[in-house]
Amino acid sequence: MALQYIKENLPRKETLHVVAEDLCFSTHTLVNLADAFARIGGKHLFIDEIHK
Repeated sequence: MALQYIKENLPRKETLHVVAEDLCFSTHTLVNLADAFARIGGKHLFIDEIHK
C-alpha cells in the first residue's frame, strides 16, 4: 500500500523508497543515504524493513 501511495501522490524526482535489508547497507548507513538524497533535492524518504 505504501508503494501505491508513493506512486500516485508524490513526485518521482523527490521521492525514494529503500529496503533496509539491502546489501548496500552493510557498507553504507541510512544517514549517508538520507544526506546524499537531500543534497540532490530529495524530500520524501521511505524506509521499508527497518526492524533491525
